[in-house]
Amino acid sequence: MSRRSKIGLAPGTLIHVGVRHADQATMAGMRFAPQGAVEARSLPDAAAAAAFATADQVAWVDVNGVHDVELVRQLGTGFGLHPLLMEDLVNTTQRPKAEDYGDRYYLVLKMILEHPETHAIEMEQVSLVLGPHWVFTFQEREADTFDPVRRRLHQDDSRVRQHGADYLMYALLDTVVDNYFQVVEGLGTRIEELEPRVIASPNSETLADLYAIKRALLGLRRFVAPALDAVAHVRRGDCALIQQSTRVFLRDVEDHLVRIMETIDLNREMVQGMVDAYLSALSHRMNDVMRVLTVIATIFIPLTFIVGVYGMNFAHMPELGWRWSYPIVWGAMVSVGVGMLFFFRRRGWF
Repeated sequence: MSRRSKIGLAPGTLIHVGVRHADQATMAGMRFAPQGAVEARSLPDAAAAAAFATADQVAWVDVNGVHDVELVRQLGTGFGLHPLLMEDLVNTTQRPKAEDYGDRYYLVLKMILEHPETHAIEMEQVSLVLGPHWVFTFQEREADTFDPVRRRLHQDDSRVRQHGADYLMYALLDTVVDNYFQVVEGLGTRIEELEPRVIASPNSETLADLYAIKRALLGLRRFVAPALDAVAHVRRGDCALIQQSTRVFLRDVEDHLVRIMETIDLNREMVQGMVDAYLSALSHRMNDVMRVLTVIATIFIPLTFIVGVYGMNFAHMPELGWRWSYPIVWGAMVSVGVGMLFFFRRRGWF
């Protein structure tokens, strides 16, 4: 549905806004302590999720498919989520932000991925909800983005297992930001590959590729800049759910986002410079063509004059009666053309 469907409704009304990316909503969970981790690959309903998130261990429940409004309502009711928080969960057009609800903390970001074949930039919303001893992640579709965190939780020396839910939220957030690096680096590689083409063979396809990269960088900046503000809000806020030891790691994520922003801005400047170089190369090629055409036209001006003079139908033109008039006129025209071409060459005009 579109945002228009929410006009006039009371705040907190749950209506899915956005594109439905999954046929059916699914849930998976992980529960861990310093001694080990337990994984549930499928949680059938909200009651199963509530039973899985026991108080003596840290729990992580991953929900794929936010279009299931009823499931979100049941989870929100069971885990004490604010109605406005639940409303934001099912609205996939959210701007990256962080909201403190006291005993619940809400963080929404954009997952940014690059298609391996078409190089198209794909974005989807990822929401993280932090509670006293649990973390919920809400994704639009089932993806393997958080698989590195799952693998780390199964390792005996996992640092994540030694900390609480706030550190788990940091680990998930760091994974999302690491994907930003991959996408930005991929765009940088494409820019480097396009650079020689801009100068050697400027054409409409090259220009289309440049503008596609420019649009992708603009889209990235639209979501990375507010994500930086959101992470800064989490790190500098006074939420009791986030320990001081975790804020140090959040500062590292904030630094990564600053570097990504700088790289995006640098790539945008490079693309704009390449567009200018493309236009300059195109203009230079056009000037070369015009120079050749001008030289040809200039050479034919005196030749056209000679032909025009001897093409006049006057009765008394003595030269027309000479035996060698025809070859002499041809020799004169060839000499004039070659002489002008040699003159242009010496002057560097051709």
